[in-house]
Amino acid sequence: MIEQSIRDLKEAIFSEKGLNPDLLIHLAPYLTEPLLSRAISIAYAVSDPYQRALILLALAESAHLSDARKKALVDAAHEAEHEITSQPERIKVLKRILLLTTSQDRILVQAELVQEENWEADLKGRPSISSKDLEKWDLMLKGVSNSVDDFKGGGWTHYSPKAEQKRHPPPKTRKDEADVFESVASKDDGIGMSLPEQIASMSEEERRNLFRVALTRLQIRTVNTGFAPSQHADNPLDPQTPLKPGQTYCFWLDIGRPTLKSIETAPATIPDYVPPKARLVVAIFPFDGEIEITEGADVGELELQDDGTARVLHQPDPSMRAVSDVDILNRRLLFPVKSPAQEGTFRLRCNIYYEQILIQSRLIRAIVANHGLQKEGALSSEVDYTLSHTLWANHLRGFAPHRLSILLNSNGDGTHTLSFFGAKEQEPIFKNSAVIPATELKNLTENARKALWKASWGEEKPWKEGEGQTYRYLDRFSDENLSLKRLEEDLISLARRGYLLYDAIIGKFIKTHSKTNELARLMLNPGMVQIAIRDSPTQILPAALIYDYPLDTKAGSYKLCEAFSAALQSNSPLDKAPCFNGLCPHSKRDEMGNPDGYVCPSGFWGFRHILGFPTSVPDESASEIVMDDGPHMVVCVATNLDRLDGHMRALREIRTDISWHYSDKRLEIINNLKSPKSHLIYFYCHGGISTNNIPYLQVGDGTGNDFIDGSNLNAFNIEWIEPKPLVFINGCHTTALDPEMAINLVADFVRSGSAGVIGTETTIFEPLACSFAEACLGHFLKDKSSIGDAIRMARLKLLKEYNPLGLVYTPFVLPDLHVKDKS
Repeated sequence: MIEQSIRDLKEAIFSEKGLNPDLLIHLAPYLTEPLLSRAISIAYAVSDPYQRALILLALAESAHLSDARKKALVDAAHEAEHEITSQPERIKVLKRILLLTTSQDRILVQAELVQEENWEADLKGRPSISSKDLEKWDLMLKGVSNSVDDFKGGGWTHYSPKAEQKRHPPPKTRKDEADVFESVASKDDGIGMSLPEQIASMSEEERRNLFRVALTRLQIRTVNTGFAPSQHADNPLDPQTPLKPGQTYCFWLDIGRPTLKSIETAPATIPDYVPPKARLVVAIFPFDGEIEITEGADVGELELQDDGTARVLHQPDPSMRAVSDVDILNRRLLFPVKSPAQEGTFRLRCNIYYEQILIQSRLIRAIVANHGLQKEGALSSEVDYTLSHTLWANHLRGFAPHRLSILLNSNGDGTHTLSFFGAKEQEPIFKNSAVIPATELKNLTENARKALWKASWGEEKPWKEGEGQTYRYLDRFSDENLSLKRLEEDLISLARRGYLLYDAIIGKFIKTHSKTNELARLMLNPGMVQIAIRDSPTQILPAALIYDYPLDTKAGSYKLCEAFSAALQSNSPLDKAPCFNGLCPHSKRDEMGNPDGYVCPSGFWGFRHILGFPTSVPDESASEIVMDDGPHMVVCVATNLDRLDGHMRALREIRTDISWHYSDKRLEIINNLKSPKSHLIYFYCHGGISTNNIPYLQVGDGTGNDFIDGSNLNAFNIEWIEPKPLVFINGCHTTALDPEMAINLVADFVRSGSAGVIGTETTIFEPLACSFAEACLGHFLKDKSSIGDAIRMARLKLLKEYNPLGLVYTPFVLPDLHVKDKS
């Protein structure tokens, strides 16, 4: 197909008349991954239920989908059918659904069709629907018979087409949509060609390109971005136009339907879980020496509207008036920026937050050149972190507001950027970023983890089987003072390393002193914190180990907080103690402005805050796991663990209605993982890294090759749609499986549809694994606490028992994830 004809199709797609869904329906059979998954995500968000249903059904016919995903698409199309107001359109959708259903579902759809076509009056007096009638409906719905008159002899004696038309007049034709492609067929190369024929004549790449364009046109709530001259902010630059060196521009962002001047490489939408009237905060962050931002004009605010657009509540620069169309100021955020003085390719980061939760992050790239010649991709915006593309609102309760969000990025030049954004009640927004050399961050992270190693097995070197490294917290001393002394020594060691990590980050802040104080005020009281993880990160920030109370790391001696010591020996849980609620007497400097020489465990983020490390995923995430009849647990174990039997009994006693699917055999475990009703998948086993650096879990008796790795999930077609289970990996005596290696296994579980994964910072021992899991899952399953709160409560329970090692657990999940009994 020639370029002119393809361009005509693209222009028709973006016309004011709208998009004919037939284009996507005819393109659907040609789709493969990753476009197929993206199409499914966007199809769910199509506002017109008729279009949504037809596109979902076309996608459900793909040969590249599992049966479970096909059924989910058909079920969603059936739900959309119930929203359609036009009866002929409902009937058309039902007929398509019928061809994709079987058994009982098929009979129900056939019965619904009878009711829709108002034949129910003719069924009076019939005791039941005969198999002969069902066969006739099959023939009719498969197109063998297109005339209702064919069925008069079969018992539909009172049917009258004229009466039917009078009762249900035909809908207004969708001529405005059908006309969109009318002009295309008249082109020289397309005379007499139908739309399917035109599509069939394209190359595979042409079809994929056209599909990308067509799919975006259906999107509402689409984020559009771009650049414009600072004096003509309502006249966006073409995406192929480079910026001039040393010039001022507006970086702009709006939300609605896709626009042709947008620089988005793959237009993404604001997810469904963000409700209409929600306020979204958009913030831009600079890279050192690249596109400059204007301090004080780097944050804007939008309000989502019912029609999928957004209204500006706060312009980044309220003085901005460089527009001839004043309506632009009501729907588009305009950020003043300046290009570098030299030529090259430069960057900017743009983040969108909802309730202080990072939901999307974009990397903006711009070529800066003197010549001004157009170049493909001169201006571009790529979403490199998204909390979710699609969340089904009726399965969510919404997210609790967060205190702080942190995004850690590798800059590709040997440095990392940490982007901070937070707010509390009526206080000003906190926004800053820190650029830190990758080697420095890696060393600080490793040193913090070494303090965990020393607390756990007494040495600052990795645990290895057979080297005599034993668990230091196996038992409490009979002398309470000895237990307290051991705890104090380890808390001091951990606090030193945790404060060095904290200081290195805040030391890189812009306007260091004032911003450090702002962050300290923001984080003093307990709150939810999101540490956003991009795909395949090279570094995981051990946020639980961050210690932010002022500390002289070179002091010769320290004292343990007396308020904490009193709470430790009281009968009250630690989460009620003043120290863990923003009232520690040693959270600030002394009267002279110096550290006061005390250490308190409430200074650790992992003890004071509710943390979550949600990964960037291409499909749905969840913040709620709905249970029909109690928790369904898939339990996967290694049998050579000493505490196995007692631990299993303790877990089963958490709730009396737990449905238990237990196995220690690899293939049986894999089969259990396929269960579509799992709410929690629990591994109590070993783990490690293969010679090819692939993380694995080891089940069974430890003598064979009972290994499970991430590739098995895809090979055995393991996919969770609804509910999305939480995966808890309690890998005892696991060698060399640090978070940077384990994240690949975490990502595989998330891609298979899990709600998230709980892992560990370092090697753990059975006593810790059992105590932590029993406390955490008790809060999560029985008390229905969020997983972030359940992890914090389990950490504090261990701390109450003079053990600080609850800090080793890392939740790669939304901290607000919780279970809910359907009843």
